[in-house]
Amino acid sequence: MKNNEMQNENNELLKNAGIRLTFSNTIKAQKYISEICLRKNISLKELMNLPQVSGALSADTADAPQKSRAFMAVLECLRYPQLSACRKKYNKILAQICTGTQEDKYSWNFETGRVMFFFKEDGDYEIRISEPEK
Repeated sequence: MKNNEMQNENNELLKNAGIRLTFSNTIKAQKYISEICLRKNISLKELMNLPQVSGALSADTADAPQKSRAFMAVLECLRYPQLSACRKKYNKILAQICTGTQEDKYSWNFETGRVMFFFKEDGDYEIRISEPEK
């Protein structure tokens, strides 16, 4: 399928699904969709029927902007799965630090301390929190 035909099909499916994207998000969505379809070797209709995508599109309580944000978030997760996994880990650790659910409770105020992130080649990362100098 030619690129213009695929873009037109993308636009038509998005319009039918009730997704209204800004111009820049439309370009980004088309790029993500084509890359996901090529990598997974699936058609556009198969992509739109994936549980994550159909779930974002079928939220009855969501208005059009919420659906659009959810749709773009799902596309980003499908396009960058390792980055998305790292973000989830990061947010989970940050939530634990902020709510104090770990054994050692940390203050949310990091102005006097140091927080360092070390990203590893395998996609994992490490967070080091050092105590402030006294």
